[in-house]
Amino acid sequence: MSGSNDRVAGDLIARVRRTSGLTQAELARRSGLQQSVLSAYEHGRRQPSVSALARIARAAGLELEISPLSDADALKRSGKILIDVLELADRMPSRPRGELTYPPLICTGLAVFKAMFARPRDWVDIEAMVEARSFDVDEAIRWIRELVGEDERVAKLTALRAARQSQGEPLPLRPPAPSAQDESS
Repeated sequence: MSGSNDRVAGDLIARVRRTSGLTQAELARRSGLQQSVLSAYEHGRRQPSVSALARIARAAGLELEISPLSDADALKRSGKILIDVLELADRMPSRPRGELTYPPLICTGLAVFKAMFARPRDWVDIEAMVEARSFDVDEAIRWIRELVGEDERVAKLTALRAARQSQGEPLPLRPPAPSAQDESS
């Protein structure tokens, strides 16, 4: 799942070196790193911290800047993450749980997948999705309860829903069920 993400720092360091015209040895010397460490970063064998990346960029006369992705980039990245999660889910051992009804695999599904991993960056995304009213919070809560029972993820989503309702903001409506006419056409 993280294969391409593991290469981001290494690709960035290689780009910094190409842009600055420095050898690996010279960039390592200027940034105060051992050449073997810089090489490991660049080839994806180790992951540098953000401060190490900033130090490497400064040593090359560049500045590390973090900016939001464009909508197209964010959509492409979200789609890739969803595919990775679905592939991982297919490979995980499972036991029969009876019939589950799943929400449409749109933003609600993405929010559920992010909640299952419960990483801080995923909760930031989920909070933004709640703010944008882009998924059915009640359906996501129900689905997580079916998958894992009552736990901190359900409590956190319930708290987000309550906070949204206390602000007087309507929660997103569930997508309308297809009518018999829609299915026949």
